[in-house]
Amino acid sequence: MQDRNYRKEEFEEYVKEIMETYRAVGLAVTVVSPQRTEYRRFFGWRDEDKRLPIDENTLFGLASITKSFTCLAVMQLHEKRKININDLVSDYIPEFQNLHQKPVRIFHLMSHSAGFFPQKRLCAVPVAREIGIFDSGEDLAYSVPLAEEGVRRVAANLDRQEERIAAPGEFLSYSNDSYGLLSDIVRRYGGESTYAGYVRKNILEPLGMERSGCDFLRVAADPNVSVLYSFSPEGKRTATKDFYDNAFVLMGGGAMKSTVAEMEKYLRMYLLSGWGEMEQIVQSESIGQMVIPQVNYRFGWKYGFGLSISKIGGLRVIGHGGSLPGVSSQFLWSPELQRGIAVLCNTSGVPVVNIALAGMRIMAGLPMQGGRIWKEKIWDLRDIEAACGVYSCGEGSRAEIVLREGGLGLRENNKILPLTMAAADALVYQDRMAELDLKVFRKKDGTVWGLRKGGRVLARETDPIETG
Repeated sequence: MQDRNYRKEEFEEYVKEIMETYRAVGLAVTVVSPQRTEYRRFFGWRDEDKRLPIDENTLFGLASITKSFTCLAVMQLHEKRKININDLVSDYIPEFQNLHQKPVRIFHLMSHSAGFFPQKRLCAVPVAREIGIFDSGEDLAYSVPLAEEGVRRVAANLDRQEERIAAPGEFLSYSNDSYGLLSDIVRRYGGESTYAGYVRKNILEPLGMERSGCDFLRVAADPNVSVLYSFSPEGKRTATKDFYDNAFVLMGGGAMKSTVAEMEKYLRMYLLSGWGEMEQIVQSESIGQMVIPQVNYRFGWKYGFGLSISKIGGLRVIGHGGSLPGVSSQFLWSPELQRGIAVLCNTSGVPVVNIALAGMRIMAGLPMQGGRIWKEKIWDLRDIEAACGVYSCGEGSRAEIVLREGGLGLRENNKILPLTMAAADALVYQDRMAELDLKVFRKKDGTVWGLRKGGRVLARETDPIETG
């Protein structure tokens, strides 16, 4: 970005516009090459009430960026032949009996393609209270009893699913439960008592990421931690330092926290094909496996192992995002450009992927915002009417598609957002500054059975034909 100063103002104005539109309190951006940090900029506050600024050592939640760390850990164990990602999950986790479906293998979990519908989120604090360990003073990230109880409950919930989205490997449906199982494989076969302990010893310490980790209590007490800002459906903002809020019972799906300075080290490891500053973290062949597209993800994106893959101007961009209360995060890198970018924000619901992509496009010498990559297509009236209905999943995601004059709409927060019909049963809509997409799933006879929203496949509940 330093080499393109004439576009730095354009980029920073775009960041500020997104922050204003989505009421983001604080945000940090970094751009790296394998040799150096090329750009760092901090916007807003880590604590707005106290007017405390952000710096390179301010701790942010990473949320689902954690999934890339989990797959790194799994690939390390695969390299050491402690596990094999082609093996059955039930061979490693006996609590998971693989009921009601074809065999699920470890790599299916890594690509969110095991066929599970999203489940009601099992959170760490309620489970810890139920088994009587919450007041012990131990950080839940390092609790063996919580991990043991968590995997029992997650495995039982998955085995109770009699209906599945599809056979393993056929479709992607974003699954925190899958990554819960992966983190327990790391715990059982990694030689450490907990997933958090394994990641610290085998990934974070070798990379020099001393402030990063799955810890909850240490982070909340840190003097340089970002306050977590989120919004109610009515738009009321709340602020907290409770990183336990909505934390999954098993740590491998979203428990990591980090800083801009340490995410720079993490990005360089990918740019250098698995090498840290002092030692190799994972073999280059393992990085290569992680970035092979396995299944379709969102429109224009595919998913590998803990990483999503797209292209800008013919160049690959690879990374992951994250979202939790008070967390919006994204990191991306391009092997061809040999550049990477990380965006960390302490406010929920901010489309930081747009910022990361804008930065990557500038570095590629392209317009900051890309043009349309989808093809508009007018559906048959029968297909339009068949798409109408309510879709939901146990995790809480919901979508309602309704008829509106001229086509279809998405009802959200008492508003009808116009939907544009596209090829391959995609529906595209604009929500403020973000262009988002849905995908309708149909049986061979044209009957609609599900809808993908935000990566999760939601099951059809009802099919009203309603005009918005």
